[in-house]
Amino acid sequence: VIRSYRGWFGKIFGLLLFLIVVGWFFTIGVYTSLNPSTQTKFWSYVSYPSASWAQYSKLYLSTLVSDLTLMGKKTENFLEGNYGSDRKLLVFSGAKENYQYYSLQEETNLNLLQNYYSILSLGVTSTQPIYLYVKNLLALQKIDLSNTLTTAAKIYAGGMISDIVVDSSLKTLDVQSALADITLHLPKDVGVKLTYKHLVGQLELADF
Repeated sequence: VIRSYRGWFGKIFGLLLFLIVVGWFFTIGVYTSLNPSTQTKFWSYVSYPSASWAQYSKLYLSTLVSDLTLMGKKTENFLEGNYGSDRKLLVFSGAKENYQYYSLQEETNLNLLQNYYSILSLGVTSTQPIYLYVKNLLALQKIDLSNTLTTAAKIYAGGMISDIVVDSSLKTLDVQSALADITLHLPKDVGVKLTYKHLVGQLELADF
């Protein structure tokens, strides 16, 4: 297109286009050197108390691309752990008739130079009955509910590699994913009703 224009107009147009491209790469190079996207720029400790009056709690986790570890443990707080990411963690909480809820989600404002990969490691109290909802775009996650009183868990992701450990207190587990490699650990003394639906892939039930 540039060569099709002759005279000063073509030369000026080509020069401007060259300067824009070079300037764009130069700006990104300088900005990236000052703010390396491979280094986590936001790291925080999260801790949220448990309401003594609540009969149970609901926990909602929404992330983009994360390394998620969720485990039950003995703690005075309902939820505590560490979060590392270039994006801030937005937390919404409240209470209703007989339960409290916490909703943790990453901010939606994205920068092309940000490190999209997040690290979220959380410990949940082992004494409070909980309802768990996890939604990830992509995930590498380990969810160990063996030391919790989880009654229901829903885990959704576009693509994920998951290792899930459940306890006899869990009544319903719903896992949905477009692409997934899931390892599910179940207690040997618990009866299971399994509903499985897929388009591509296979189901292995070696221990059944």
